Amino acid sequence: MYQYQLRDGWTLQPNFQYVIRPGGGATDPAGPMPGKALKNSAVFGLRTTLKF
Repeated sequence: MYQYQLRDGWTLQPNFQYVIRPGGGATDPAGPMPGKALKNSAVFGLRTTLKF
């Protein structure tokens, strides 16, 4: 876990997740090619915490 303290009581924490075979190989019924399995994906996030 990485966490950066900007100031006293204020921190930032990045988050990265790589999802392989989301949904266990589920298909995307609303996509342009119904029946094709969902692609792997990368998810980036940032959490901030303020304590006062």
